[in-house]
Amino acid sequence: MKFPPTEKYFIDSTYKAGTGKNYKSYEVTRDGFMLLSMGFTGEKALALKIAYILQFNAMEKELRKQEKLPYNNNGSITCENIFIKNS
Repeated sequence: MKFPPTEKYFIDSTYKAGTGKNYKSYEVTRDGFMLLSMGFTGEKALALKIAYILQFNAMEKELRKQEKLPYNNNGSITCENIFIKNS
C-alpha cells in the first residue's frame, strides 16, 4: 500500500539546546497529532478518540442538513430557484 507523503503532518525543524548545539526536531501539525494519537492506548487516548468520532459524526449530521443544489444531468446547476440576498 502506498501512503501519501508525511510532510504535511510532520515538519522537519531544529532547536538549540542550552549548550548552543542544534538538534533535529519535528513540528507536528494538528492532523499529525491525530495520526499519532490514534495509535495511543489508555483512558485518555480512548477519550480523545471517542470525542473525535462524536465531533465528526455531529459535523456530518450538520452537513447533511444543508439544502442540495439542483444539478442537471450534465453536471451544471439550475439557477432558476437560487436566490441571492443582498446585505
